[in-house]
Amino acid sequence: MSRFSKAWISANALVHNFHRIKSVLNEQKVWSVVKANAYGHGSLSVAKTLAPYTDGFAVAHFEEAELLRLSGIKQPILLLEGVSSSAQLVKLPILDIETVVHNEYGFNLLIDTLPQLHSEDQILKVWLKMDTGMNRLGIAANAFSKFVDRAEREDKVDLRGIMTHFACADEEHHLNQKQLMAFDQAKSKRILPESIANSALIFSNPETYRDWVRPGIALYGSSPFKHQDAKSIGLKPVMKLVSKVISLKEIQPGDSVGYGATWTSESRQEIAVVGIGYGDGYPRHVKGAQVWLKGHLCPIVGRVSMDMLTVLIPQRLQVQIGDEVECWGEHISVDTVAEQAGTIGYELLCQVTSRVPRVHTNEFNI
Repeated sequence: MSRFSKAWISANALVHNFHRIKSVLNEQKVWSVVKANAYGHGSLSVAKTLAPYTDGFAVAHFEEAELLRLSGIKQPILLLEGVSSSAQLVKLPILDIETVVHNEYGFNLLIDTLPQLHSEDQILKVWLKMDTGMNRLGIAANAFSKFVDRAEREDKVDLRGIMTHFACADEEHHLNQKQLMAFDQAKSKRILPESIANSALIFSNPETYRDWVRPGIALYGSSPFKHQDAKSIGLKPVMKLVSKVISLKEIQPGDSVGYGATWTSESRQEIAVVGIGYGDGYPRHVKGAQVWLKGHLCPIVGRVSMDMLTVLIPQRLQVQIGDEVECWGEHISVDTVAEQAGTIGYELLCQVTSRVPRVHTNEFNI
């Protein structure tokens, strides 16, 4: 490979995390969330790995769903953000894709498109989403039952279920109970499948399990909680982001390293230049970050640049050009790096760029 960096993707860790999620559930079904290229892990490969286990897949956009279906994925597929046009709606029955309707505009688009479904077996499979307090997507709770009633009157609409999404699921917050109460009070009296729980609620609030759960970040071995690491809830990292030492440099007292001369050595030391940077998805703004090199945690010094970062080599550690460097994965949690960058693990996983090859394997190549 021409690049020094790669992202190892462990199928065994992915399956382990799925079964860990299932272990806390009862008989609930699982929408495995593979949007945003499966949080940077490769949606098609992830979907094929989870296909023998999961009940369905959830994505954000039509194109993501279409890719999975045309690539041979047979499980139900759900569009979480709905569609953007009648042309997409017409394709849903052909591809057997389910969609969420989350506002009046989308509902009217749905109704207006029904006459275009000429075949008797062309039925739109629909979930209705209620806004219970997040104020992002969802039909207002006080109007929700009207939309349920209208959907049930349409012969070409198969109302598959109802759902909502919590704003503060990753913490103990009064809004969680408020949203749950709003959902239960406003939902239709008719019994319909329900979906509320995301990764955080799966590990914190069994009352929200209902009929379908929607794990995302937990599948990939990152913690859904700010103050609880993934290992403590039994999850394994699915991605190991690695690169190589591409140069070694001895520096003297008073020498600075990198753009802006933000770090200056106080003694004679050795620096390793690693072939990864923000152009690959490693965050530029990190404070106190380390990499794993030959069994040691080594601090990053100086600014992360587009294609490189520089690492201080501990005394007596023998490093050679070509040695592998782990940026996150087995020995350094992506959540740790994210905290040092002032963000969350979701973002780091998603922003690993396309120039980093994803290498799918059963176990990490150490």
